[in-house]
Amino acid sequence: MRKLLFMGIFAFAVSLSVSAQGSLSGRVYHCANMMKGEMEKIKSDFNKDVQKEKDVTAEEKKEANQMVQAMTDAIISTMTVKFLSDKELELSMIVKYDDAKAKANGLPWIARKLVAGKLKGKSYTKKAPYTFDGKTVKLSNPKTKKEMLLQLSSDGKTMYFTTEKKTIQLTRTK
Repeated sequence: MRKLLFMGIFAFAVSLSVSAQGSLSGRVYHCANMMKGEMEKIKSDFNKDVQKEKDVTAEEKKEANQMVQAMTDAIISTMTVKFLSDKELELSMIVKYDDAKAKANGLPWIARKLVAGKLKGKSYTKKAPYTFDGKTVKLSNPKTKKEMLLQLSSDGKTMYFTTEKKTIQLTRTK
């Protein structure tokens, strides 16, 4: 009898854990700076290009590198995925420019205004239907007929969004 009762409780606990993993509703995944890798690549490419120049003085090279460093440090892009229900999610991508940080890093006024103008209003928030199959979240865009895939880690704490160029890692916050 005890063995049967134990097996029943175990089966109930397993079914609860399986059904809990099947629902993404209420979960939030966030990436604090999804363009960090690109910004590092821009800096290194720029440094290589500047080092190749022969008619540029060491002082000018240093100044140019500091400007690029100040600009890339002031730009932060975030991505958040909120699962509103079992069928709908909200995807947010926001590009922020910190003028105070750029100014503190020595970026000239005209460069700060140009960057701020280019990045003004560069945010995107959209609700979309999704399907969930095991560890894959599929979003389909009816306008472009493209499908976006998000991969969930086995422990459910991390989600991966893969583009043609790179993979963005989002960490579960809620």
